[in-house]
Amino acid sequence: MEKLTILICLFALATTPLAVRAEAGPAEVPFDRLFDTEGQPKTPSGLTWSPDGESLAYLWDDGTGDALWIERPRVQERQRVLDFPKVGKKADTPKRMLWLPDGSGLLLHRKGGLARLDLSSQPGDAAGAGRDLVATGEDDEDFKLSPDGHTVSFVRHANLWILNLASGKATRLTEDGEEGETLNGKTDWVYWEELWGRDSTGHWWSPDNQRLAFYRFDDRLVEHYPLVDFTQVPYPEITEQRYPKAGERNPTVQIGILTLPQPKEEEEAASEGNGETEAEEAEEAVVWLQTDGPEEAYLARVHWLPSGDKVAVERLNREQNRLDLLLCDPTTGACSTLLTEENDTWVRVRNFTRFLQDGSFIWASQREGWNHLYLYDKSGKLRHRLTPEGRDIASLEALNEAEGWLVYSAALTGGLEAADRRVERVPLWGDDLRVPTPLATSPGSHGATVADSSGLWVHAFHDAHTPRRLTVQDGEAKVLGALPSSDPNEALRAALPEWEFFTIPGPDGPLPARMLKPVGFNPKSKKTRYPAIVYHYGCPESQVVSNAWGTRDLWHRWMASRGYAVFMVDNGQSNHFGKAGVNRGHRRFGALNLQAQLAGVEYLKTLGWVDTDRLGLWGWSGGGANTLYVLTNAPGTFQAGVSGAPVTNWRLYDTIWTERYLDHPKDNPEGYVDSSPITYADQLRDHLLIVHGTADDNVHPQNTLAFMDRLVQADIPFEDALYPRQKHGFRGKAMNHFYRRMTAFFDRHLKDAP
Repeated sequence: MEKLTILICLFALATTPLAVRAEAGPAEVPFDRLFDTEGQPKTPSGLTWSPDGESLAYLWDDGTGDALWIERPRVQERQRVLDFPKVGKKADTPKRMLWLPDGSGLLLHRKGGLARLDLSSQPGDAAGAGRDLVATGEDDEDFKLSPDGHTVSFVRHANLWILNLASGKATRLTEDGEEGETLNGKTDWVYWEELWGRDSTGHWWSPDNQRLAFYRFDDRLVEHYPLVDFTQVPYPEITEQRYPKAGERNPTVQIGILTLPQPKEEEEAASEGNGETEAEEAEEAVVWLQTDGPEEAYLARVHWLPSGDKVAVERLNREQNRLDLLLCDPTTGACSTLLTEENDTWVRVRNFTRFLQDGSFIWASQREGWNHLYLYDKSGKLRHRLTPEGRDIASLEALNEAEGWLVYSAALTGGLEAADRRVERVPLWGDDLRVPTPLATSPGSHGATVADSSGLWVHAFHDAHTPRRLTVQDGEAKVLGALPSSDPNEALRAALPEWEFFTIPGPDGPLPARMLKPVGFNPKSKKTRYPAIVYHYGCPESQVVSNAWGTRDLWHRWMASRGYAVFMVDNGQSNHFGKAGVNRGHRRFGALNLQAQLAGVEYLKTLGWVDTDRLGLWGWSGGGANTLYVLTNAPGTFQAGVSGAPVTNWRLYDTIWTERYLDHPKDNPEGYVDSSPITYADQLRDHLLIVHGTADDNVHPQNTLAFMDRLVQADIPFEDALYPRQKHGFRGKAMNHFYRRMTAFFDRHLKDAP
């Protein structure tokens, strides 16, 4: 009972105004209203352009329930075409939507089934429009439609299958797949997380509809990590995860080319219904690509050339400092090297490579200091750079070869404008090379969902104070209309403080920063001094000084409304400084970010109105690791820190991410020791709250428990919070609970001294 009373008191602190040496400010914004799920801003999801680029499908709840809508921007037409009833607490909305090639309808991957939606049905006729159901398993994944629209490929229980849409007949193409052992047509965890950015795929249709290229992962030599659900009764439930930690064995990966079984006569196929066929014949027809190369190389990307006579593979060595583009014969498996990209530190793999009809291709490289796009001919000879100076390309949004243009999003280089993202179009060839046509370039973060065929696009905009808004525009950036949105708490958030962007002096030059001044801030008062919270991430190729919307920043603005200053600074290995800057994080973590955070504290001291005896520091994931590093390497600088889901020993994180920056542990043992916060655990002198989800399959809770054990052995007090069933990113009530807990922690340790 005593512990319960203390906990209630702590949570009460999170909802009471902070005592500061300040004039009274506006009334506090209620936490519950700010973070209530129903009060969050919403826009449509699942945006999918039709093949002709004239119709846009999306999911949206207009207040009467979730539904599929079709928007035809040029004629200003919007139709609600299919309602999705709730199954339990959630609506049975599609996980994925695929347009049929002729634009006559869509395939909807819903729970337990694949529905064919015929758009010739009467609008709103939900029963008629969605009753053409093809049964699939509940765990089926990665549905892909063949180019001719007759067949769907998918993965079921780690095996590759196809489904004939006319007959409804499902055929298994591989038979040795088993989750956690051998995977066909899908990636394992480490590829999914680190090479594909959590949007992985594992099989690819040939342009002639006759073959599938697919991944085969052998995970059997990768060690297990046990994820434990302690809430189960009477015994915990254990899930074994194949997870290669730095320096350990990776999965063995192959790429196969599978020629599809010839269809049987229509009457025979129809009579078999949904029957399954044996996979031996299909597996015997597999051609394995001879990718060879360095041991344990990553086969990071696969591309069919438009002609269908070649398959391109992006092969990255385990050291990740050499990326080869291989050109392979799908009939023999023979491969040759078309292009090689090398760097003294590392080469990043992203989704930029595109092949054109004549075999030429677009390739991304940081060889000139920033990420640019280049056009190569079919022999691998450079033709020209496509993107202009002063840009750092973030993504390739669209490509139209017939009209000769591509659309990209990018940051400007060399200053605070790197906090923004813009959208531009450039020609593939001609007299105006590298002359960009601006499509969205105002301050803030712009993104594009482009219909390659028509040039119509959905413009997504948000900034540090404005949640995402969507408009449909044509190729000349003329607005054709706005997509629906909902923002119940817009007026509430408008009362919160706003960010200021600037630079501060750093050890090697200016560093980008941003700040929230507390409500009630009086620049003329010499008596008022405010506590401050500093947020950081700090790992290479990242940034927190960005002009973008986020829930985390909503909490920061809320804390500023309660009397805190909030401050962020990016270090010299952040995205702001290009390839030369991020390379500074090679083989050593922690030190550069520590320098930047100390520079930030020195800047706060110059302001006069920040109480630098009441500073808090926090971060999540890599930021959680860096919080521990700063607190233990500069004790007394910050009075309190919150470390969320931290890596505490870099030997405990995965191979691909960790070895990209720190190299293999056997080649850089000192770097691993010096970069790991656990090395300095006995130097902790400040108040610490360390937080982790017990189901975190990304940064395992092993990290936090190991650090806690080191603190116990050193007899150093700390606070901890473990969240059952939560993964790396908290959701729902757990997220709210954590932010309340962190608020109470900072209130206790940063409030006025007696």
